[in-house]
Amino acid sequence: MVTNMNDNFACFILTYGRPQNINTLRSLKNSGYNGKIFLLCSDDDKKLEEYKQLHENVIVFNKRDMLGTFDKMDNFGNEKCVVYARNKCFDVAKYLGIDYFCMLDDDYTTFSYSEDNNGNYIGNKKIKNINKIFEYMVEFIKNTTVKTVCFAQGGDFI
Repeated sequence: MVTNMNDNFACFILTYGRPQNINTLRSLKNSGYNGKIFLLCSDDDKKLEEYKQLHENVIVFNKRDMLGTFDKMDNFGNEKCVVYARNKCFDVAKYLGIDYFCMLDDDYTTFSYSEDNNGNYIGNKKIKNINKIFEYMVEFIKNTTVKTVCFAQGGDFI
């Protein structure tokens, strides 16, 4: 049986430089999501004030505070990557008392599925009740030893 996620689940949208065009925000709402959403922004975003003016639940973090806490696995010497926000998401969720969350980039234009209940390919069908999918995901995590669930993106299949 699927449990109600209520205050124990949220979607974090990791976003940078597009406060007026967060596709994922629209896509979640178009897929029926009615839970908590937080926008995670770094303080070096030149459009940070615009985010704060246009949106609720904007959480700001400092990339430099995270230096040395993980290996970025590159030799470019800059901070232009989403891994800072991905790692910070866990700290933010813990601080907010959220045990289960979905971490999303800001450019998802739709949420869809492509197989029926029998595993047959049916083309891309828009998800109309993404809340149920998140509820099943949380239930799966609660009842197994799995700690992380990943959903594939369309580009993953190219």
